[in-house]
Amino acid sequence: MAGRRAHSAGVSFFEKVVALEKKYQRPHQNIENDLQTNGVLLNDEWCAFLRDNRFLVGLSIDGPQELHDRFRVDKGGQPTFEKVFAAGQLLHKYKVPFNTLTVVNRVNAKNRWMFTASSVASFARGSCSSFLA
Repeated sequence: MAGRRAHSAGVSFFEKVVALEKKYQRPHQNIENDLQTNGVLLNDEWCAFLRDNRFLVGLSIDGPQELHDRFRVDKGGQPTFEKVFAAGQLLHKYKVPFNTLTVVNRVNAKNRWMFTASSVASFARGSCSSFLA
């Protein structure tokens, strides 16, 4: 919507969510949390929280820098690959399990580029999901 500022729910919001989950969790009930993000706001506090609360993170990255930055820009139009890649390294540092989500678009498909199993494993140590755009 025009005129609305994007809002990011901070760590304190998710701390409340996890506290409510624990409060209302039934015996023998398993609760799992997943979070999909481009990673640009991840920091040490976030990663410690995600690790401590056993979140699985989906990190949106659309290939090598030249392909990712074509469409994945911030609200000022600046490329985001460096920030997303740094988020992946931070998730590794904190041992937060994560996978990648890649949108296949006209640019990376035209260049016949896709994450291969080995490149995904070396980056995410997990799985890769792809969506066509």
